[in-house]
Formats: sequence, C-alpha cells, structure tokens
Amino acid sequence: MTAWLARRVTASIAIVFLVVTLTFILMDLAPGKPMLGPPERIVDPQAEAVLERQFGLNGSLGVRYVSYVRQLARGNLGESFGLRRPVADALAEAIPNTLLLAGAALLVDFLIGLALGVYQALRAHRLPDIVLGNITLFLYSVPTFWLGLIPDPLPQRFLLLLPDGSAVAFGAAGADVGLRGGCGNGPVPARRDA
Repeated sequence: MTAWLARRVTASIAIVFLVVTLTFILMDLAPGKPMLGPPERIVDPQAEAVLERQFGLNGSLGVRYVSYVRQLARGNLGESFGLRRPVADALAEAIPNTLLLAGAALLVDFLIGLALGVYQALRAHRLPDIVLGNITLFLYSVPTFWLGLIPDPLPQRFLLLLPDGSAVAFGAAGADVGLRGGCGNGPVPARRDA
C-alpha cells in the first residue's frame, strides 16, 4: 500500500511538473506580448522595455522558467494582464460561485441518476428501461460544452424557474432569495447576452 501510494504521488508530481513546463513553453512560443494588449497597438520601445523588466520578461528562457517555478511554489500566480489585478484575487473571487455551481450540479446529477437507476432496475428489460437507457446513452455521448448550452434559455426564459445567470455575492444588498432568485447564481455564470 505504501509503495503504491508513493508511486501515485510521484506520478502526480511529475504530471504537474510536466503541465507547468509545457504551459510555460507554449506561452513563450505564443506570438505577441501579453502586457502590450492588441498587436495593432503601437507602444513606445522604452515603455515596452520598462514593462518587460517589471514583469521579468527580459531574461533568458531558462532564467524566466526558474523564476516562474519559484513564484508558483510560493503561491504567487502573477498579475492578470486582462483584469489588471493579481490572479490570486481573481481566483478567490470566482471560486465560491464555482464551488456552489459545481456542488449543486453534482447533487442534482446524483439525485437524478439514483432515481433513474432505481426506476430502470425495477423495470428491467421493459420498454421504459430501454427508452431511458438509450436516452442516457445519447446524453452521455453529446459533448458537455454543447449539452450545457441547450437547457440554459429554456427554463429561465419560458418557465421562469431559474435565475438569469448573474452572480450576486452572498449576503449582498439586493440579493434575491426564493425560487427564481435563489442565491443569485444562474445555471450558466458567464453569458454573452447579459
């Protein structure tokens, strides 16, 4: 048991190290410079040099990689160029809603799966079992990114059962509580038409 656990931990560390290394290399190979914004934006070369020094992008690839791994080991995820704030702060803000959404989805998935499993077991080899088995096989085969888009507009636009996808902080003023309002978190937290 101890040898198996040691092998699993070693393999996990190796995988994380490989992912970190590949991510670093791919980001280095990507065209453009993230701190400069869109490629068509003209930036003064001196300002570009200052930004490169500020973000540690002026060293060699090996120096930058060692610095990157050291910063990751300390928990410093850097600054988001798009949000103009530390990545750790952005993650800390997003994680509660993500955990709420994932937990609720897991609970609903478990309850529906359990109910359907019991129903099918009681009607084994009959028409309801065959129909439900084929439907679940189809739904299991559909890519989740596509399947997740289908139920979003249906209940909230026609049945008015779910919130509209906006996120409200827990305990914030104006946060709805009730069937439609829930915690203020909809089934799809990021929407293009909101």
